[in-house]
Amino acid sequence: MNGSGRGYVIENGTIVIQRKLTQLDEFVQKFVRILEKHSDYLIVSGYVSISTGRTRGTEDVDIIFPVAARENFRNLFEALTENGFWCYQRQLADGI
Repeated sequence: MNGSGRGYVIENGTIVIQRKLTQLDEFVQKFVRILEKHSDYLIVSGYVSISTGRTRGTEDVDIIFPVAARENFRNLFEALTENGFWCYQRQLADGI
Protein backbone atom coordinates (compact mmCIF):
# COMPACT_ATOMS: atom_id res chain seq x y z
CA MET A 1 0.00 0.00 0.00
CA ASN A 2 1.21 3.48 -0.73
CA GLY A 3 1.94 6.03 1.99
CA SER A 4 -1.48 7.68 1.63
CA GLY A 5 -3.16 5.10 3.87
CA ARG A 6 -5.56 4.20 1.06
CA GLY A 7 -5.74 0.84 -0.61
CA TYR A 8 -5.55 2.42 -4.05
CA VAL A 9 -3.79 5.03 -6.18
CA ILE A 10 -4.85 6.79 -9.35
CA GLU A 11 -2.40 6.36 -12.21
CA ASN A 12 -3.07 7.95 -15.60
CA GLY A 13 -6.78 8.21 -14.84
CA THR A 14 -7.08 4.59 -13.70
CA ILE A 15 -7.83 3.43 -10.16
CA VAL A 16 -5.15 0.89 -9.21
CA ILE A 17 -6.13 -1.25 -6.21
CA GLN A 18 -3.22 -1.83 -3.82
CA ARG A 19 -4.75 -4.23 -1.37
CA LYS A 20 -5.60 -7.90 -1.22
CA LEU A 21 -8.41 -8.55 -3.68
CA THR A 22 -11.73 -9.77 -2.32
CA GLN A 23 -13.96 -12.40 -3.90
CA LEU A 24 -16.09 -9.55 -5.24
CA ASP A 25 -13.03 -7.93 -6.85
CA GLU A 26 -12.09 -11.23 -8.48
CA PHE A 27 -15.67 -11.73 -9.72
CA VAL A 28 -15.71 -8.26 -11.28
CA GLN A 29 -12.29 -8.78 -12.89
CA LYS A 30 -13.39 -12.06 -14.44
CA PHE A 31 -16.60 -10.48 -15.77
CA VAL A 32 -14.96 -7.37 -17.26
CA ARG A 33 -12.15 -9.39 -18.87
CA ILE A 34 -14.88 -11.04 -20.94
CA LEU A 35 -16.92 -7.86 -21.42
CA GLU A 36 -13.97 -5.80 -22.67
CA LYS A 37 -13.51 -8.21 -25.57
CA HIS A 38 -17.02 -7.32 -26.78
CA SER A 39 -17.75 -3.75 -25.72
CA ASP A 40 -16.66 -0.57 -24.03
CA TYR A 41 -18.05 -0.27 -20.50
CA LEU A 42 -18.10 1.85 -17.38
CA ILE A 43 -18.41 0.58 -13.80
CA VAL A 44 -20.53 2.98 -11.76
CA SER A 45 -22.22 3.31 -8.39
CA GLY A 46 -21.68 1.07 -5.37
CA TYR A 47 -18.77 -1.04 -6.52
CA VAL A 48 -16.68 2.07 -7.15
CA SER A 49 -17.07 2.93 -3.47
CA ILE A 50 -16.40 -0.64 -2.38
CA SER A 51 -13.27 -0.93 -4.52
CA THR A 52 -11.82 2.21 -2.94
CA GLY A 53 -12.32 0.93 0.59
CA ARG A 54 -15.78 1.97 1.70
CA THR A 55 -18.14 -0.53 3.23
CA ARG A 56 -21.67 -0.79 1.90
CA GLY A 57 -24.79 -2.72 2.79
CA THR A 58 -24.95 -4.24 -0.67
CA GLU A 59 -22.29 -5.47 -3.04
CA ASP A 60 -24.03 -4.82 -6.33
CA VAL A 61 -21.98 -4.00 -9.39
CA ASP A 62 -23.54 -1.63 -11.91
CA ILE A 63 -22.03 -1.57 -15.38
CA ILE A 64 -23.09 0.66 -18.25
CA PHE A 65 -22.29 -0.36 -21.82
CA PRO A 66 -23.61 0.80 -25.19
CA VAL A 67 -26.55 -0.81 -26.92
CA ALA A 68 -25.18 -3.74 -28.89
CA ALA A 69 -26.23 -5.23 -32.19
CA ARG A 70 -28.09 -8.50 -31.67
CA GLU A 71 -25.17 -10.65 -32.91
CA ASN A 72 -22.62 -8.80 -30.76
CA PHE A 73 -24.83 -9.21 -27.70
CA ARG A 74 -25.30 -12.91 -28.47
CA ASN A 75 -21.50 -13.34 -28.69
CA LEU A 76 -21.04 -11.55 -25.35
CA PHE A 77 -23.81 -13.60 -23.72
CA GLU A 78 -22.34 -16.86 -24.98
CA ALA A 79 -18.83 -15.92 -23.80
CA LEU A 80 -20.20 -15.11 -20.35
CA THR A 81 -22.19 -18.36 -20.21
CA GLU A 82 -19.15 -20.39 -21.27
CA ASN A 83 -17.25 -18.86 -18.36
CA GLY A 84 -19.80 -19.77 -15.70
CA PHE A 85 -21.98 -16.65 -15.61
CA TRP A 86 -25.76 -16.88 -15.88
CA CYS A 87 -28.70 -14.55 -16.30
CA TYR A 88 -31.80 -14.29 -14.09
CA GLN A 89 -34.11 -13.38 -16.98
CA ARG A 90 -33.35 -16.09 -19.51
CA GLN A 91 -31.00 -18.89 -20.42
CA LEU A 92 -30.73 -17.82 -24.07
CA ALA A 93 -29.51 -14.50 -25.45
CA ASP A 94 -32.50 -14.15 -27.77
CA GLY A 95 -34.90 -14.01 -24.83
CA ILE A 96 -33.24 -11.08 -23.12
